[in-house]
Amino acid sequence: MAKKTLQKGSEITKDTVIGEVLRQNSLTAEIMFTYGLDCVGCGGTILETIETGAKAHGISDKKIAEMVQEINNKIYPYSRNL
Repeated sequence: MAKKTLQKGSEITKDTVIGEVLRQNSLTAEIMFTYGLDCVGCGGTILETIETGAKAHGISDKKIAEMVQEINNKIYPYSRNL
């Protein structure tokens, strides 16, 4: 899968690189932690997508989709209006 680079206010997908999501809005780390994606501080975040990182931590496809939706629905709508 192609890795997605974010523009300010862009919706994320499971194919978005973790580091790009964190650069867009650092508050997304809290959501990732709640789903068990606790590698947000490691060097792999510059290369790993949300899906790749989540799979490495044993997170199911369903939970990955929920996490992505929660990030988009609860965090990004606020930053898009800035």
